[in-house]
Amino acid sequence: MVADAVRRSRVLKNDYSGQEIGDIVRALVLDNDVVEMRSNGLGEFASVPTGRMCYKCRRLPDAAKELRAGAMASIPCGVCPQMAHCTPGGIISPTSCEYYSKWLDF
Repeated sequence: MVADAVRRSRVLKNDYSGQEIGDIVRALVLDNDVVEMRSNGLGEFASVPTGRMCYKCRRLPDAAKELRAGAMASIPCGVCPQMAHCTPGGIISPTSCEYYSKWLDF
């Protein structure tokens, strides 16, 4: 569904598979540029069925309104597309992961 919406928007200049678009969205979530949330079916989510996962672009923060997810809710490993390849001492590892480092600095 997200991949279809991205394709319809023509925001990307090249054609990408649904998997690739999913990887891009997960990276945006990890970078905190996009917020992942479940629809409550109200307001801006009125057209999205209640309980369905949806994504919202994060607005530029102002000092008083900056959104911060709880530390446990934002653990990057849970949504990392490379998790199956991540091993201690490997090419992809917790010690070399920029997302994990950012999360630890949280």
